[in-house]
Amino acid sequence: MQKAVLEERQLRILQSLFGEPSGRDLNIYTQNSFYRPGLEEVLKAGYVTRNPDQKYLLTDKGKETIEQVLIQKLRESGALPR
Repeated sequence: MQKAVLEERQLRILQSLFGEPSGRDLNIYTQNSFYRPGLEEVLKAGYVTRNPDQKYLLTDKGKETIEQVLIQKLRESGALPR
């Protein structure tokens, strides 16, 4: 599997959605000049989508990607074996 290269804002958005099966209301991010570009990029890349309630949620691609990132961080911290 190809390793995704994400910048900090994108990672924070994906992490905020991890474990949220119903999605989250991130509309404040659309009004925030720091997070808006990251949110737009993860939507465009297919990591995040919106459900009928207009909440943001991870796609399968987004779940896979953030799981890889979190596992790597746990390995680097020593919490998981390498």
